[in-house]
Amino acid sequence: MTWLQNSARKPIDWSNPEGAGKHIHTRSFFQDFNILILLRVVDINQLSGPLPPELGNLSRLLRLGLTSNNFTGELPPRFAELTALQELQLGDNNFTGQIPDFIQNWTNLSRLAIQASGLQGPIPSGITLLKNLFHLSVWKFGILI
Repeated sequence: MTWLQNSARKPIDWSNPEGAGKHIHTRSFFQDFNILILLRVVDINQLSGPLPPELGNLSRLLRLGLTSNNFTGELPPRFAELTALQELQLGDNNFTGQIPDFIQNWTNLSRLAIQASGLQGPIPSGITLLKNLFHLSVWKFGILI
């Protein structure tokens, strides 16, 4: 992991992972990235498939941007452990299921963008516990306010 130690404060660039529309297989990828505070997967990649539960191990993550890809499935339960999150962007994907109740664990969250994410149902009442939340974007695709 020498390259990681040398670039611990530099962003990770996944701007063209061997062509658009690919899956990133991450079974052990995130184990050594617990120092990561920003992860943004840019939309030109058109990554697809379910989000790896291992993302929940990134306990220092402040900003997670996954907008405009083709991610599917439900948000992994281990995302409840992302308690340092200040910004989460999930819009323009193909997720399934409802906005999880563990959203109330993200008490540092100031921005939540889940518009056109595929998530459906009511916004959990626990969102009222997010006292730092000042930007909420939930338009389109079955979100009930």
